[in-house]
Amino acid sequence: MDRRAPRALLVLFAALLALGGLTAASPAAPALAAGCVFGGRTTDSDTGRPIAGMRKTLVETGQTATTDRDGAWSLEAPGPGTFTVVSEHPDYVTTTYRYVLDGDCRVTSRTQVQNDGDSAPAAPPPPPSGQAHRVTGRLTLEGKAAPGRTRVFAYVGRATCGEATVGANGAFTLDVLSTVARPGCAQAGGTVQLGATPAFGIGWLLGSVTFEMGGTSQLDLAWDPRRHPGDAKNVPWLNIDWEQPDQIPIGLCEDMSEASADAVIAAVDEWRAAFRSRGLVSELVADGDAACGDEAPGIAVIEDTLSEPRAIAGAGHVYLDTDGKVKGCRARVACTTFKSVIIINPTAMARLGAEERANVIAHEIGHALGLDHARACTGGTIMWKDTACRFPMTVIGADDIASLNEKVTGGVLAKDGEPEPEALASEDGSGVLVAVRGSTGGVLSHLPPSESLLAAGSVTMADVDHSAVFVGD
Repeated sequence: MDRRAPRALLVLFAALLALGGLTAASPAAPALAAGCVFGGRTTDSDTGRPIAGMRKTLVETGQTATTDRDGAWSLEAPGPGTFTVVSEHPDYVTTTYRYVLDGDCRVTSRTQVQNDGDSAPAAPPPPPSGQAHRVTGRLTLEGKAAPGRTRVFAYVGRATCGEATVGANGAFTLDVLSTVARPGCAQAGGTVQLGATPAFGIGWLLGSVTFEMGGTSQLDLAWDPRRHPGDAKNVPWLNIDWEQPDQIPIGLCEDMSEASADAVIAAVDEWRAAFRSRGLVSELVADGDAACGDEAPGIAVIEDTLSEPRAIAGAGHVYLDTDGKVKGCRARVACTTFKSVIIINPTAMARLGAEERANVIAHEIGHALGLDHARACTGGTIMWKDTACRFPMTVIGADDIASLNEKVTGGVLAKDGEPEPEALASEDGSGVLVAVRGSTGGVLSHLPPSESLLAAGSVTMADVDHSAVFVGD
């Protein structure tokens, strides 16, 4: 097979990744007003050498930092008090330390409180008699047990009246404080809202209990991303449009690894499920001839090793000028797309689990359709700039659907009726959703090397080291 066809495209990808690709560092939490900044330098106890790439998590806020090549790190606490920092690195045992900060934000003590990061936290002591209501249960997110460092909170109005960290299998024990123990908290007979917040992102209210002095409740909590209210404003648009956005062909334009092909199939299935049952107005159509050929628009998917080893995949766009020449769409310039091209780095892709692989490709398809990176990690988007925003993992985000629908229809968020599911298959009848077609030159081989192919924000960079980016696994 002639692999020269996408070479110019790969050169453009490599140049962009080297100059302006997103970094793989764990994203920091929003800055905290009037906080206490503290930190240190982490070294190997045997060699004394600094440890780079160690993830530090401030449990009380979910803020994260990563040690630099000198082992240095810093975090910001809301103010004086006692705070817990979890340290994780693939080559070292996970450790947890408790820091005490005085009124001048100085660290007055540092105590190791846990040696095994995989062990479940010990159950809290019984609540003071008459001052709390204990809630026990199990938390599931997207149909699975909530990962470690997910927090469960109790709220009365705007007051936080209790919090706990989930343990093994998503189990939690939460003591809801009364107004006696904390002003503004629960009174007998009052309603307490329960919510969950993952280690990275914004949490959700999931249930409620009626407060009783010294009472107990058993309540399992669950979050389903398909019921998340869509917020179109959370996902901005790239400056690209499709002439016929209601149906867009997609195809694998060369043979590729099984892991990559399976990821594309799963990702396309997620977008098609959003079209069939969740109101998405744009449909992906399996058509390798159109997507990979020279005559019709479409999304072409290819595979090659990128020069940046941590780049899992990227998406870019080209258009035809008035003379029929292929040119790359530019950032901040309106562009009617003729082809969107997704390139997969098979080496980086193979290091991810099946769900992560599909999620990465679903994200890149979002870019191909015209979505930019999300503004907030809410549980309603797959378009966050890296893989730290864990949820949703197996479906298209409600924010993504709402945003793309507004882009396509000017605000119409539902179709008249629902189409019948199509039975798409490859030539051998295997049920593969995406037709495979060999590259024939044409569009992919005529990209001008002087043009910048990629629109701003349309490349996804992610660290394939789970301990540095992914939460809980």
